[in-house]
Amino acid sequence: MVLAGFWIRLAGFFVDWLLFFAISFGLSLIWSTRQVTVVGGSTVVFHGSTAAVDLVVLVLEIVYFTWLWSSWGASLGQQLVGVKVIDASTGDRPRLSQALVRFVGYVISALCILLGFIWVAFDGRKEGWMDKLASTLVVRAR
Repeated sequence: MVLAGFWIRLAGFFVDWLLFFAISFGLSLIWSTRQVTVVGGSTVVFHGSTAAVDLVVLVLEIVYFTWLWSSWGASLGQQLVGVKVIDASTGDRPRLSQALVRFVGYVISALCILLGFIWVAFDGRKEGWMDKLASTLVVRAR
């Protein structure tokens, strides 16, 4: 069992981030288009995020990450780069409750200027805050 380091985990996270950026952007185009007529009769179209789009994306992220971690042991980005999430004590896929706690750790890590993610680079067991909270490890799958 080889622990996955910071850079490979970042690559997997980036793939997942791109997926949700595309979803958010697409939903914003559909739900958040505003046309404004400005002086001179020109029409300007604005695209932006709304609270509804943000809420839908958050719910999709919760379902996506918790389901994939507990069912497959890895998100799509993690699968692509060859890492998986395991329960630190059993080596099995995390339970659904663990995956949900891990997602909460993701949110906390992001809100603290990404320190919970950066922690992986300096931790002896290569655990981020989300791993410490949920008692998980990220290991190489290949």
